[in-house]
Amino acid sequence: MSYRKLLLWITAGFISVIISSCDPEEPIPAYLSINNMILSLDSSQQYATQGTSSSNIKDVWVYIDGDLLGVYELPARFPVLKEGKHTILLGAGIYENGISATRVLYPLYKGFETTVDFIPGATVDRGVDTVNYFPGISYTLYEDFEGNIFSFDSILPSTTGLDPFNTDNPFEGNYSAKFVINETNNYFLGACLDSTKDINSFSTAWVELNYKAEQAFEVGLMVQKANNDITKTYALTINGSSEWKKIYINVSDIIGSNPSAKSFRVYIAAALESGRTQSTFYVDNIKLIHN
Repeated sequence: MSYRKLLLWITAGFISVIISSCDPEEPIPAYLSINNMILSLDSSQQYATQGTSSSNIKDVWVYIDGDLLGVYELPARFPVLKEGKHTILLGAGIYENGISATRVLYPLYKGFETTVDFIPGATVDRGVDTVNYFPGISYTLYEDFEGNIFSFDSILPSTTGLDPFNTDNPFEGNYSAKFVINETNNYFLGACLDSTKDINSFSTAWVELNYKAEQAFEVGLMVQKANNDITKTYALTINGSSEWKKIYINVSDIIGSNPSAKSFRVYIAAALESGRTQSTFYVDNIKLIHN
């Protein structure tokens, strides 16, 4: 090898050593693992007012020392570039109106807060964490169809009735409501029997519902105007499901656009789909809750 080539090799090696020595050392992350998040009622006595603990939490919103780290689909395992003890807040993410493209932090669930000791290279396994409803939430409607008196029933012009004491396929407890539409009785309309008067136009209001249905159905609010006229205000069409599901329906806009309304009532409606001779629907745990 010529002297010139040898000099080039030595120079190239020297530059390579300098460059590699200037590279910053990559930090080693810790990891946080969360398998699931569920709703927990404040105590065994809260069922009477808060209702079911059924939930459908899809994502975890992770805050560390007050700053949002990210939103992660459950179950989740993700890196954290922190070391030592830090405060974490885990918020519950849902599909607004059951739409996977609309993932939001549910504003009526209070997140879970705790202190975590992060060790580089190690995984903190949280397992299952719990959230609660915020204190002060108003439960304007809660109907689980478990009592002898119920607050949701069919109303005119429904051509079929509601069975509030159905036992053939309850979601939980002993009963779930059931209605059937067919070619003869092809339309169902059900609504709260009592008017709700404590919601103002600034409320963040949601309808929660467990359902199982052979076809799509509609949910919305019956709005009683200042002149006492009642309008059926559509919120959402829910697709049928062969399995029980939980859905969160945002009705804040309906309430906000009716500031002078006297009352609001949740309704459910269904018309027999073309090509079908009969459709069966089950509903349970109807809630209208707001801050």
